[in-house]
Parts: sequence; structure tokens; C-alpha cells
Amino acid sequence: MPEAKKLMLNQINDKELGYIVGLYLGDGYAHNDGYRHYRTEFSLNPKRDQDIKEYLITLLKQLGLNPYCIILRGYCLQVRINSKNLMSFLPQIAKEFLEGEQTNLCFEIGIISGLIDSDGWSNKLDTVITMKDPAILGKIEATLRGLGVYTRLWRQKIKKFRGDGTTYIWRLRVGNAFRKLPHVSIKIRRTVAKFN
Repeated sequence: MPEAKKLMLNQINDKELGYIVGLYLGDGYAHNDGYRHYRTEFSLNPKRDQDIKEYLITLLKQLGLNPYCIILRGYCLQVRINSKNLMSFLPQIAKEFLEGEQTNLCFEIGIISGLIDSDGWSNKLDTVITMKDPAILGKIEATLRGLGVYTRLWRQKIKKFRGDGTTYIWRLRVGNAFRKLPHVSIKIRRTVAKFN
């Protein structure tokens, strides 16, 4: 795990850290403007994801960070953090996970939970993660299968969001056995609460 100067990593557990990394892999972005501004952003739905926003903000504050929120064009809620330490740490730890360096099970369950909450959906029958990057989903699929969770990965043709034509996205179905693991996915908890 890379060194994270001034991040209070001892204040959160491995699953919570994995959750932040999963959200980052799904809908996160880290950048430097070439000067002294270092920013990490997480994009969420402003109507449906208030509970995810609150949980993320709680975790970031426990790390000793000062997150703030803005609404972009009415349909995107961004949680932003100005921190050189976080901007350097998150891409590095995400890269290490994707390259297969040794992690632990709690961290991996946290990552899967974060991906479901950023790029996934869950209903009574299914949990599906949707991404353009098949490499990330391939790594997640291998982790889930190692946990004994059924998966199905497929490519789907969709109409482009802007302009004419079509493009492809990848979808990963996550078997319901994942719901029985000690996950931290808020979207799955919503589903379970709704149908129980």
C-alpha cells in the first residue's frame, strides 16, 4: 500500500478505504491544474445518492480531509476535496489493486461495494455494475468468483449519449451471494430494505 502522508488512515478500516477506492474507480477523478491546485472529485446523482454522499463525506472527514459539494448543471452532484495527498494516494492504490498486488478481502469487498454504489444498480433480483473499462470489471469478476459469488460479464451495444451512432459498454452481474457478505454497498442495503 502506498504511503499516504497526512491522511489519517488509522481512522477508517480496510473495507471503508476500499469503498472510497471503488467510488473513485467508478465515478472519481483526480487532477492537478499544473500549479498548486490538487483536486479529487466524486460524481453522484443529486436526487438518489444523498445517502452515498453523506457516507462518503463521513469517511473523508475521518481521513482528516475537508470535502465540499457542488451541483453541476442540475444533474450531477460532485463531492470535491482539495488535497495533494489524496490526489496522489487514490490513483496509486487503485493501480496497485488493478495490477494484482496483494490486498486483503475486506479491502476488495469495499471496492466492489463502492463500484456498485458509483456505477451499478441493484433491485430485487439483480445487482449489475456497468463500465466502459473491461479490465476493471475483469478484476472484480475474478475477486467475486474467488469469494464463491456467481458472475456474468457481457458487452452491450448502446446508443451514444451525445451525437449519433452507437458504442459499447460492459456489464457485470453480481450474484446475490454478495448480499450475504459483510459489504458496505448502500444501493444493496436500499434494495434489501425495500423488499423485506
